Amino acid sequence: MGSFISLLWVIASISFWILLIIFILDKIRKKTSKVNSKLLTIVFSIGFLLFILAIIFNPINQKKDTDKSAKPIKSTKTTNYKLYKLHVDNVSVTDSSDWKVEGTTDAPNGAKLFATHGDENDDNDYGLNAASSSYVDSWSTVRDGKFTMYVNPLDLHYEETYKGNTNFSAFLFAITGLKGGLSKYNDEPAISSKLKNLIPKNIDTTELTLNDSQADYYNSLGNSSSTTSSEPEISSSSSSSSEASSFSQSELNSNLKTHLGKVDGAKLESVNGQFDIEPYTANVIIYDKNVSAPVLATDDLIQTIKALKETDGTENFETLMITVKGTIDDSKTMVCKLTFNENDFNNLSVTDDTTFDQIKSQATDSFTRKQE
Repeated sequence: MGSFISLLWVIASISFWILLIIFILDKIRKKTSKVNSKLLTIVFSIGFLLFILAIIFNPINQKKDTDKSAKPIKSTKTTNYKLYKLHVDNVSVTDSSDWKVEGTTDAPNGAKLFATHGDENDDNDYGLNAASSSYVDSWSTVRDGKFTMYVNPLDLHYEETYKGNTNFSAFLFAITGLKGGLSKYNDEPAISSKLKNLIPKNIDTTELTLNDSQADYYNSLGNSSSTTSSEPEISSSSSSSSEASSFSQSELNSNLKTHLGKVDGAKLESVNGQFDIEPYTANVIIYDKNVSAPVLATDDLIQTIKALKETDGTENFETLMITVKGTIDDSKTMVCKLTFNENDFNNLSVTDDTTFDQIKSQATDSFTRKQE
């Protein structure tokens, strides 16, 4: 458009000068000229108008607008996201059944590692971050062109039953511009819809294989240990303390989520242990975004103990460990960990007025720490 107007302006300018020369020569020769001042004024006005339009539609001005649109997609008015591809060199399985992913990247130091489900149409898991550092509540970041991140299969994609030798598709990438602690991105998809659209256009999926031991481990977390209907029914006269317990871990998970729902910002992160026969062992990990000091973990501890005691009236724990974590900022994490032995837990009663010190006094182990 701008080029066409510029061409018309050149033609009009040439025409004006030709007419002006003819007009002057005719005046000198004292001839009656077909070119008069009115015609010159009209041609000059048209040329001037075309000159103004050519400036307005100048391609240079349009290029400036194009350059602005070519900048990185913005998630907010103040934050630019930039994605970086990863070159995966090795994938192994940790003792806690996570994937340990190692490799190299062109991303700068401090870029955050992100792993999300490889199906962009999955409304439940796509956009959630399943990657962390060796500390499950802190970001894994790039250092000197290398990275190591731990990917939790449960967070990557939840299934009712996991099968060994199954491939899980994942978008693995480094990113700059994300603000806030890790819990902001692994609890709910805090990334913008624009960034969600950007990921599959720039990042290829990586296949992570779930092995048999991982499948067995994650299936054991959600399975009830009660006797199935296909097994022979044992009469009450033959029952003994050695039979499989009626403890239901799924019920425990449900109770924990219900009770922790009363605490603003609290989230059940994991429940591990041995629940097949009494005495049980349990390791409950809670993430609370509001935790900044040990005393603030009281509500989480109270609700956890209530949930454990309400799950089964005859439960008997040999050991119980409750860990409450909270992010202070992107680099520091407060951890409150309490361990109870069998007698301590069974004798422990809590109310909404119970203090942190009262709970801690019955714990066999308690400490807090800041993790840089």
